Amino acid sequence: MNDDSLGSAPPTPPPARRSPAGAILFGFALVAVLAGGTWFAYRLKPAAAPRPADADLSTATDTVQIIHPPSQSRPPADITGADLPGFETAGLTKNQLRWLYHRARLEQCGCGCGWNVAECRINDPNCPKSPGRAVELVAEAKKQKP
Repeated sequence: MNDDSLGSAPPTPPPARRSPAGAILFGFALVAVLAGGTWFAYRLKPAAAPRPADADLSTATDTVQIIHPPSQSRPPADITGADLPGFETAGLTKNQLRWLYHRARLEQCGCGCGWNVAECRINDPNCPKSPGRAVELVAEAKKQKP
């Protein structure tokens, strides 16, 4: 007897060919990622403009604003009566003037103008409310610690 005819397994068919669609999609995705990364890296680098050798940089305008935090060691500027037009500040100490200055700028005027009391005293001399409130604020300032 022949060993081939006895219980041998049927021949296996050759493996089916896969569709190339997955490889093509992967290739497109890879190209897109590389192109996007290149574009992004290019956009991050500023374009270097050639500078003429004889350019005068002393007249260049600076467009950068540098904000320095307030120094803790620097004393605050003195406030005078000239900083509070429309207020009778005679006889107030520096601390009382400072209190009045800040309070007049924090409190809204009651006339409905939308300004604070200090702004209303300057911008609206005919205001019915701010002159009386200015007198009250000066009286309160005189009660503050000298």
